[in-house]
Amino acid sequence: MAVPHMGSWDMAGSYAGALGYPISAVAERFPGSLNDAVVRTRQRFGLNVIALGRSAVRGITQALQANAIVALLCDLEQGPGVTVRFFGRRSIVPGGPAAIALKTGAPLMPACSYATARGRHQIHLDPPLSWTPGETKEGLMQRVVNRFEDFIKERPDQWYAFRPMFTRAEG
Repeated sequence: MAVPHMGSWDMAGSYAGALGYPISAVAERFPGSLNDAVVRTRQRFGLNVIALGRSAVRGITQALQANAIVALLCDLEQGPGVTVRFFGRRSIVPGGPAAIALKTGAPLMPACSYATARGRHQIHLDPPLSWTPGETKEGLMQRVVNRFEDFIKERPDQWYAFRPMFTRAEG
């Protein structure tokens, strides 16, 4: 699943885990002991955490081989990325989700979650994106970002773009 920083991806992942779906999410480490507490909480609700970094590809591959869902946050630059148009501006987003999908044949499915009322959440899953032989990771990620734009336009108050998105790509 390709997801933006929108709503509560922790809630969505935990819900999937509680329903018995094996689910992993790639996430940044928090500083110090806070990371251990966050990871334990996520795991308690059935969400396996794959730490962002060098070993993430191995963790993602193992999860996919076990037929697990892998949630990848794809709207903010992290590591080597690809350039896309995001709300009409050049932006760099992770290229890994598309690269993994194209290499392994795993479907890539845009998804989002958002709060609808106090204590109530909506989870939206798109059908998996199909791709043609020869499609690039840039092209596939552009299609993911196009869906993110639709999600964000519908619920802009629930998009948490907490880092600069356009500066480096346009600088």
